[in-house]
Amino acid sequence: MAYTNKKLALEYLAGNQMIYEIIINSFLKNYQNYSTIINQFIKDKDIMNLYNEVHSLKGVTLNFGAEMLYIQSITFLEELRNDIINEETVNKYLNVFNMTYKELSSSIVSA
Repeated sequence: MAYTNKKLALEYLAGNQMIYEIIINSFLKNYQNYSTIINQFIKDKDIMNLYNEVHSLKGVTLNFGAEMLYIQSITFLEELRNDIINEETVNKYLNVFNMTYKELSSSIVSA
């Protein structure tokens, strides 16, 4: 299963491959500890910071074609707006995030 869609990403970026690679490298660097951060906010029941982190990631997901992560982010944010932290939603969200991260990591290594 593909977690990213390079064609979609390049459409958002007007076909600019260099910007695409910069965005991926920036994402990989800036989000390497993301799951740990999310889990800490959940443990602390810090919904405001949790919401801000998820919202920030949602904002960049389509720049690298991560449609599934975008959709999971929307679902998670809807629950957080209602002060709900649902374990199943969190698990799905973090699984999609981790698989997306892994896919992008391997695409850079093999590029």
